[in-house]
Amino acid sequence: MKSSSFHRVCLWGQTLAVLFVLAFAESTANAQVLYQQVFGNSSGGYASLSGQGIDWKSYFTTWNWALGVGWAGVGLAGSASLTTTDDNFGVALPANATSLTMGKFTTSGGAQNQMSLYTTSLTLDPASYGGLQFSWYQQGLTDYTRVLIRVGTVWYLSVQQFVSPTLSQQTFTYTADNDSWLVLGTGTGSNGGTDPYNANVRTLSTVAAADLTGPINAFGLYMDTASANYLSVDTFAVTAIPEPSAALSLGVGLVGWIALTLRRKHASA
Repeated sequence: MKSSSFHRVCLWGQTLAVLFVLAFAESTANAQVLYQQVFGNSSGGYASLSGQGIDWKSYFTTWNWALGVGWAGVGLAGSASLTTTDDNFGVALPANATSLTMGKFTTSGGAQNQMSLYTTSLTLDPASYGGLQFSWYQQGLTDYTRVLIRVGTVWYLSVQQFVSPTLSQQTFTYTADNDSWLVLGTGTGSNGGTDPYNANVRTLSTVAAADLTGPINAFGLYMDTASANYLSVDTFAVTAIPEPSAALSLGVGLVGWIALTLRRKHASA
């Protein structure tokens, strides 16, 4: 009796393991990159995003100003795109940025401001996918980023912060749970625009009152450089992970088959 029970437990364990592997394998295989932006710079020095054909905006989140080329060393720097193996600017940097050794969009100099880097070029509907994942490369001593999105007319920042003193890829899996998001606001500052603006962003503590609903019509990163004053990011991507429906269906069928087999063996015994 004990041996039979142990055998059944083992079979159920194996079945669940197979189900998990199938579901994971299908999700991984069918993951689709919906969007990717590499912050390349062919100018050999500081340059604007639009000047390099990049449809992102850079914005002083606390000052309600659009960033200009060379403002306190803010802009695209370098002569090639960041990769995990080639992480050098390849150009002379400001004297106070000698410790900065990677990146494409970079904040440096004495401004110590909070900035937003985002695009409105693609609308994402989370309901259309099994999951959405944002990813990017980052390096920046003690400075940090948060994921920035806009749903409807409201801007949100992820509660989760990302700090990476060494070059590494960061990932954030989208969730609509309200306690995962801080409300930045509607972006109506002194210029009356819709850019992500909040003069008190560094002390922001207002969590979203309800779960987020509806498409994401802007996305990117909030960058806080008030600590070490150096922060660089590159290669921002959005990946869709579909529901592993086929694998789950196969797994359920497998569970049913094993259950029927066990019942027949028990009846014959």
